[in-house]
Amino acid sequence: MIANLTRLLALALVIMWVYPVVNMGASAPIMLCAVAIAFLAIKYTISIGGFALSAWANRGDPVGFKLHPMRLIYGFFEEGWATTRGVLWLMPWKVLQRLPAPSRPQRNRLPVLLIHGFVCNRGYWIPAAQLLIKKGFFAEAITLEPAFGSIDDYSKIIADAVAQLKLRSGQSQVVLVCHSMGGLAARAYLRRYGDAQVRHVITLGTPHHGTVLANLAIGENAQQMKRENAWRATLAQGESPALCAKFTTIYSRIDNIVAPARAAVLAGAKEIELIDVGHVAMAFAPRCLNMMIEEIERVSLVK
Repeated sequence: MIANLTRLLALALVIMWVYPVVNMGASAPIMLCAVAIAFLAIKYTISIGGFALSAWANRGDPVGFKLHPMRLIYGFFEEGWATTRGVLWLMPWKVLQRLPAPSRPQRNRLPVLLIHGFVCNRGYWIPAAQLLIKKGFFAEAITLEPAFGSIDDYSKIIADAVAQLKLRSGQSQVVLVCHSMGGLAARAYLRRYGDAQVRHVITLGTPHHGTVLANLAIGENAQQMKRENAWRATLAQGESPALCAKFTTIYSRIDNIVAPARAAVLAGAKEIELIDVGHVAMAFAPRCLNMMIEEIERVSLVK
């Protein structure tokens, strides 16, 4: 569903660019510039709104949005590029790309299953998966559907993917790497299937304690990500300290979707703080990917 929607958006933008070239002659450059400016204006207006709401939710944070202005500006435009890349290229067109086995698999590196967040698909994780494969990991990315269903609905998809990845790699356990809502889907999977097949879970910008921006979204899964939610409270009640110790939570002080920022921290888990990375950019920013890979390598060596 998300792939089809993003394809329609991408094709609509292409048509809006091609039409002036074919039909408007000398006026075409002006129209092309107008289309580009309109797209960027809408996109960055939405982005500014997200950052503004996040700044409000983090107003008591002594670090957060009180960074040097240049770091905030860099994070803002990095997030804008990551969103554009994801919506217009990765999610519409890379979603069907098959991921090969590593050419030189490393036996001391566990396979990695990549789980996306709200209104995304597996295309979001393709660049990170390709990086992991180059480093000798077996890696796979999945699509969670229905796009607006209950987070509990995704448990079977994750379970099937874990089984297939274990079979491909010959390993008995996997590492789950989850962005945003994907971390809650992983927790729902662990509640249903147990943690015997999972060595570790790494979450990036997951609203473990909800987010104020969920009030603006639709779908049952969005309701489950609101700050006060019975489903998430029940999920937490069933988790032991030993299970939470299997998590690493990576969060950003300027996360423009998960707000307040500390809502992305799970009690009992290892915490890794980023200062200047936006929500979508977490899967692309080199400083975040390096942290993620270091964690995967660390837990792969633990027996």
